[in-house]
Amino acid sequence: METKTPVKDSWLDYQEPEDSLRNYFKLKSFAPYKDIPINKLAFNARVKYALKSNGYETLAELLKVSLKNLKTLKGFERSSINNVLATLQNFFETRRLKIPMEALRLANKALDKSLRYAAYKHDPQIDLIITALREFAVLATKRKFVREKIRKQLVNLPDELKRKKTNLLLRACGLEQTEFFARVSDELTLNELPEYLAKVAFDYNPDELINFVSSLDFDVRTCAKKIATIPLSNEREQDIIVHRAEGDTLKIIGDYFGITRERVRQMENKVIMEFYRNCLDDLKKLVYFLHALTDGKITMTIQDVEPFIDVNDAKIIWFLAEKVNFRSDILHFDEELKAFVCNDGARLNERELIKHFPSLMEEETFEAMIKDFAREKNCSVSLLKTKLSNIYKRAGKMFYRGRLTLFIEYGYILKEHFPNGYKIASKNDYSRFLRLLKEIFNDNTPFNQRSLEANIVRVGVLCDRGRYIHPDFLHIPKEIIERVRNFIDSSNRTAIFYKEIFESLKDVLAGTQITNHYFLQGVIKLYEMPYILRKDYLTKTDEINMADEFNNFVIEHGVVSFKEIKEHFVSFETINVDFLLERCPEIIRIGDGLFMHTSLLDLKEEDFQPIREFIQQNCSQPVNSRLLFNLFREQFPEFFTRNKINDHDKLFGILRYMFQDEFKFWRPYISVEKLPKISATRILLRALADKDKIDFEEFNRLCAEHGLSYLNKMYLMERLQPDFIRVDEVTLRRPESIGLTDEIISAVVKAIQAVVKSNGGWQSANAFNNYEGFPQLSIPWNGFLLEKVVALSKVPLRTLKIPKRLATGSPVFFLSEEFPEDEFKPALLKILVDVHKKKPFRSEEEILTWLREQGLCYKNLPRFISTKASEILS
Repeated sequence: METKTPVKDSWLDYQEPEDSLRNYFKLKSFAPYKDIPINKLAFNARVKYALKSNGYETLAELLKVSLKNLKTLKGFERSSINNVLATLQNFFETRRLKIPMEALRLANKALDKSLRYAAYKHDPQIDLIITALREFAVLATKRKFVREKIRKQLVNLPDELKRKKTNLLLRACGLEQTEFFARVSDELTLNELPEYLAKVAFDYNPDELINFVSSLDFDVRTCAKKIATIPLSNEREQDIIVHRAEGDTLKIIGDYFGITRERVRQMENKVIMEFYRNCLDDLKKLVYFLHALTDGKITMTIQDVEPFIDVNDAKIIWFLAEKVNFRSDILHFDEELKAFVCNDGARLNERELIKHFPSLMEEETFEAMIKDFAREKNCSVSLLKTKLSNIYKRAGKMFYRGRLTLFIEYGYILKEHFPNGYKIASKNDYSRFLRLLKEIFNDNTPFNQRSLEANIVRVGVLCDRGRYIHPDFLHIPKEIIERVRNFIDSSNRTAIFYKEIFESLKDVLAGTQITNHYFLQGVIKLYEMPYILRKDYLTKTDEINMADEFNNFVIEHGVVSFKEIKEHFVSFETINVDFLLERCPEIIRIGDGLFMHTSLLDLKEEDFQPIREFIQQNCSQPVNSRLLFNLFREQFPEFFTRNKINDHDKLFGILRYMFQDEFKFWRPYISVEKLPKISATRILLRALADKDKIDFEEFNRLCAEHGLSYLNKMYLMERLQPDFIRVDEVTLRRPESIGLTDEIISAVVKAIQAVVKSNGGWQSANAFNNYEGFPQLSIPWNGFLLEKVVALSKVPLRTLKIPKRLATGSPVFFLSEEFPEDEFKPALLKILVDVHKKKPFRSEEEILTWLREQGLCYKNLPRFISTKASEILS
């Protein structure tokens, strides 16, 4: 026969919405308002009619409605909602008002005076008043007696019980809805109750108080035992419930008793029905008392009640509570948590959780904060996690709320894992950042370096050349920001380099985090100062850039020196001037560190055509302006005099200004041919196009012919590599002209590596005296040729340059990758120590002789060796 589920009490079925009006106004109970009719409240006519039409008679019924449902009631408008909330707010505030003690004292004094006057006048109402006061005095005396009696009764209670909260015990005794007890503080303990009663002498019902104290002898252990052992028709039913409470399945129990699973289920339902009919009130009282004894835990588990009832009884009670879906106006049983959960969600509402927990947390931090918060709020970790699961989502190792954007991910990684900043264009930082994105957020998006760093620039603050840190690491005093802004605003300049601002405010910024002009630039951007920010400078208006500022300065002064530019544009360097000259074609360099504006030139229309023809005739190939200077002066003397041209720099600048759209100008070269780039190396290589060999004397002559005035000709020779290499002391040759191939280069490098390894990790190029194993070339091997062959190798081989003042041949020696030193002096000292260990030197003269043999010294013993000679010889 099918078992019918009993009809539950409507109060147990009621599930109050989280946004009910009772919760909205933070009321503890519906009971005080169940007898207050709707029509007695000061609602407007429309609201009263709408509420009555929708079936609401009392204030208690209205308080159960959620704000969301209230808005859907028939006849309700937005103004109706506002009227309901405003009316109820005024109603509850009025009921909560208390008369101040000073006002009561004055009122008593006035009442005493009035009574005396009324008695003197034989007022007929005076007898009624005096009678009422006598009755009041009797009641006050009675209440004083009750307080003392209660104090004595509380002394006999266990100390543990006296430390429990009064309001929870009132709830357990069914007295929490009375008006007096509704005002008891949540933190008031039973031990503090007598003192509290003394302060509210005329504000409570003595009978209720006596009933409350007499109820405190409730034995939770006995009640639990009674519930767990429901009077049943046979012991098997009891055993089945015990097994089910232990977690056994219907099949396991059926096999144990030799019955079917269906029979086990029927017997279980019978017990649940019996429990529902006979024990629900006892269960409610037991749960309320356990809730009070556990200090009002939001989530009450079996482990929480083990100190108060037998654990086996608790398991059965928890099982039965789940089966009947236990629910009251205070607590309900949560099937997922396997615990009684307090319905008062105010302590764990979403707003409070969002306020306490950050929007982004790593897993370990999240778990730790949950445990701390659960301990603080006296609730279970499981319940808190359940609440938070509706707010937070997970990505990799992170928990977040809201929308997880790249901006948030980048900001977190930059702050937590790059405290010293992210270096733009660093392969290591880029690879590490991508790895962290994957490890922390499980973000496998294939960002290229440029797009990733574009986001880092948005998230971070520039703190050094190409380095960005998280804004949270900045701690710049407000007054410093104001000083920077005031300096910029008060400057008569419109466009200012960041470096100028930094140099001008060095004393102000000393001791702050702003230690360079890059950091200053980042701070100006972060604090959104009202300027237009460019790469190297800022401007107060978009119409004026740094080129305009520089151009206006030169126009104002006509001719300016680099010194004057630096005085006006603080911190300017040559690179800044070169940068601006490219953007200011009307400003030319005129030599000796001087610059002028072309408005000072005296140019005529008839100047252009003959000079154009002159350039076409003489500059078919790139020509140095030094070589053109004398020839041009002879050809155009009046033009020279009229424009005061006294050096080739000014000549170059003027010609560039006149013909920059027609010819190629690359200081100091001028060319009719529009080459992509003109340099000394390109000019020499063009001149040597039909040559395989050139000696130093011819090389110097070639430089003179093309106006190449280089102090260090050896540097210029090295720039010709790999087209030409030095093969001896005075000759440059093309590698292929001597039979040099990639295979020969590779073989030579391997041979050098073998010699270096056998020699203890080093070998001077000049000290090679056996080339028998080397490949054959059209010229003999020597130290210079070895050096250049190694330079052409694709396989890296460590070399150290010997200072020119010491070298007697090829200025290099070779090192192995394991050799610890990277500088010449410490490397040579180590080599001397190693040689001395194998074949000891007996004097400084022997050291000098050995150095000469190796080509590492050709005159006197270097000072850095002579000062260490005693250590080497020891």
